[in-house]
Amino acid sequence: MKDSQRQHALPIGYQLHWFQIERILGLGGFGITYLARDGNLKRSVAIKEFMPSDLSVRRDDSTVEPLSENESATFSWGLDRFISEARTLARFQHPNIVGVHNVFEANKTAYMVMEYERGRSLGAHLREPGNCREEALRELLKPLLEGLEKVHEAGFVHRDIKPNNLLVREDGSPVLLDFGSARQALGVETRTLTSLVTPGYAPFEQYNANRDGDKQGPWTDIYALGATLYRAVSGKGPVDALTRAGAILKGHKDLLAPAAMVGEGRYSPGFLHAIDRALAFQPEARPQTIAEWRAMFDSPAETLVAEAGANDADKTLAQARTDAAGEVPYQKTVRLRSAPSAPPGRAQAPGGDAAPGADAPPAAGADVDPGATTLRRPDASRGRRLMGMLVAGIAVVAAALWWYRQQSLQPVLADVQAMLDGVSCSALVAAADGRAVSVAGYATRSVELAGAEQALAGLPGVGSVSMQVTSVDSGYCRLLEFYGPYWKANRIQKLGTAIGTPNPENVFSEGESLVINLTAPLYRSYVYVDYHFRDGYVVHLLPDDRSGPVRLDAGERMSIGEGGDWIVSAPFGKEMIAVIAAPFPLFADTRQGHESDGDYLAALSERLKADSAGTDGRPVTADFVFITTKPRGQ
Repeated sequence: MKDSQRQHALPIGYQLHWFQIERILGLGGFGITYLARDGNLKRSVAIKEFMPSDLSVRRDDSTVEPLSENESATFSWGLDRFISEARTLARFQHPNIVGVHNVFEANKTAYMVMEYERGRSLGAHLREPGNCREEALRELLKPLLEGLEKVHEAGFVHRDIKPNNLLVREDGSPVLLDFGSARQALGVETRTLTSLVTPGYAPFEQYNANRDGDKQGPWTDIYALGATLYRAVSGKGPVDALTRAGAILKGHKDLLAPAAMVGEGRYSPGFLHAIDRALAFQPEARPQTIAEWRAMFDSPAETLVAEAGANDADKTLAQARTDAAGEVPYQKTVRLRSAPSAPPGRAQAPGGDAAPGADAPPAAGADVDPGATTLRRPDASRGRRLMGMLVAGIAVVAAALWWYRQQSLQPVLADVQAMLDGVSCSALVAAADGRAVSVAGYATRSVELAGAEQALAGLPGVGSVSMQVTSVDSGYCRLLEFYGPYWKANRIQKLGTAIGTPNPENVFSEGESLVINLTAPLYRSYVYVDYHFRDGYVVHLLPDDRSGPVRLDAGERMSIGEGGDWIVSAPFGKEMIAVIAAPFPLFADTRQGHESDGDYLAALSERLKADSAGTDGRPVTADFVFITTKPRGQ
């Protein structure tokens, strides 16, 4: 998300034909999504605007234009892909696929009008107790597979499945959002390689889309959905495909621990086996269709014993080569009556290779010949060539990353932040000064953080990485994951919410008074201050019975505890004080003096979900500080 992009979004109240813009739902490198009111049908809709931030700019008259003449052809080509994708998606009438009502051109760009789905992301849904049970996951998976199967049968691939693109409605049913085919095609042309994918959820073939786009298919989406299930089972996202590729190439074991190992005893063997098959590194080793994958979830025990896990953690390069020499599953082939058009100005590359994008997956809306769908067995020599292709593919990606790193003037912060967002049990934000990237925040898992630092160093434009991250006890994982999104929004958008103490070291001895300094965000807000103990309990400091609801003006500062309200006493250690600021009151009544973290966070989640539609562009923000308390004299 870029501050400049938020500044250049259509203003609240803007009239777009018969739609009135009400607020921003999301921003990304590909465009902006708004909540709007349909004046004709008197209903809320979501409208996605094509506005790739690396290619275009908004003028004062609200029109969107390419940044320069050099970008004009690529912008126009991407616009055509966006419109074509919208028309294709409009054909999918399925309760678990986001509905597309219309697409139209205005302001020299295009707008996709979609059903406004109320609910929460799958990521947020999985953080609540009980939602990661196998029974609960199967209930979500069944309709998702049915919807995705319809997409694949039409010759279309989603290409961006991840927890944040899966929404759980208020009635508990899931819906698939934000297809990424047009975005990926545009990214290939603009060479924003790492912007195309979400680390951990994208298989290796997506990193090499400009050379190997024909390797993407249903198995690409199956990998991403398998990775989403893996996060639910393990509590963290899978190792990204580039990291796995590097280990395999060096002859080391696959760095992705099998689901069969991390979920043993908590999930059925068939369920874990299906996840592992979906996460096989080689595309040919994965299920090739949704139907094939669906059958694996209830595989008999004898079948599981007979089959070797496709991504066994002990598998080496030599073993992978042996596996590759054998048979691979049947594949479904969809032939097009006409090949997708290359973007304007693109020609055949020297040596006969297609120019970037010419060998891309079928364009959204391409004319698919149903009669040309056949089952075929791949050529026997294909398996023997697999490792050569793997080595060559990794070399291509490594060379591309090196070239981008040399050519880029500065890193793309959206790419950096996306990678940091994949670190579990953390709250991390990035900043850049030229090619130097600095990361600040909090994390509980040093090993995972070290892996992220190494991965960041390989991103385009990154010259150096400085990690200014505070390590905290793993007991604070749940709190970091809850407050993290609001803390990051506050930092990234520079909204000003702050909490601290007069003590620069934040160290307090037994008997001292605890004084807390607060700063409200850049809008009038209700503030709530809570003291979280290491043992899983929270004490509500503000508001209390005496103060009632506390509402501060924009940027207002205040101090609490100066009258000796809170005196430091046992137990001692590192503890967390958090402030959350909202444009609406979170609770009708003051909550009891203390309660469990679990009860409080569940109540907060429910309240924030209920009122998220009424913030008028003023996001909920948070800040927190860790203090250390110790016995007197130490």
